[in-house]
Parts: sequence; C-alpha cells; structure tokens
Amino acid sequence: MLWDRAMGYHYIPLQAVQYSNEESSGQWLPLEADLVMRDGEVVGTENPTGHSLLVDCRFELPFGMYSELI
Repeated sequence: MLWDRAMGYHYIPLQAVQYSNEESSGQWLPLEADLVMRDGEVVGTENPTGHSLLVDCRFELPFGMYSELI
C-alpha cells in the first residue's frame, strides 16, 4: 500500500543498473530523508534516516537474448 509519505529515498542512476537474468543476494542500501534536485531533476539524496532496504535491482534481458551475448 502506498501512503502519502515516503520512508526514505535512495538514488540509483539507470546507468548503474546491470543487465542480468540471475538473482543475486541483493545489496543493503541506506535510505535518506531528502532528495537533491538540480534544475528540476533528482541528482542524489542526503541526510540518512537510519533505515536500510535490501534491493536486487537489475534489467532482465528478453528471452533468447542472453544466449546471443555469450
């Protein structure tokens, strides 16, 4: 359920997300209280909340494309 407030934020640029069809053990990411904006775009976060979130973030390749890349 989504509420009208966020517990925290963590900025992950799309360029940092790997392509993989394999699950990983994930990574604990710290949540921060504030978004850093520059010219109307989010460029980061600041002010740690003390909370963390376990994230397994990846782009999965379409079926059949993985074997073509090997």
